[in-house]
Amino acid sequence: MKKSQRTVTYRAGAKLAPVKQSGNTKTQKTKLRYQQRAQKIALTQAKRYLIYALSCFLLVQIIKFVFYSIIFKGDATPGGIWFLFVIYLQTGLLLMTFIFFILAIFKTLVRLLTEEV
Repeated sequence: MKKSQRTVTYRAGAKLAPVKQSGNTKTQKTKLRYQQRAQKIALTQAKRYLIYALSCFLLVQIIKFVFYSIIFKGDATPGGIWFLFVIYLQTGLLLMTFIFFILAIFKTLVRLLTEEV
């Protein structure tokens, strides 16, 4: 074997050794794997919440466009039950947009504040 093939390089600024390195005990490896999985899950949940928030907002805009530009053109506004249905649907979707956005922020902050430096 050549010497260059056997040389192992370590990261200079890492306080925790990689999982595959032989210097870690089984409990340290388990803890590292758990932390990595938790960070990955938190990141995917935050992305999922952001996608949900974006889709709710887009649904509100689509409903607004369809009802006010296609179905009820001009100055005529929907009356009675249709007006209540449109307002109720838009309000609920905007509320869900806000909730999903707050959940995404919460998951991201939890992930950032609990990771070890």
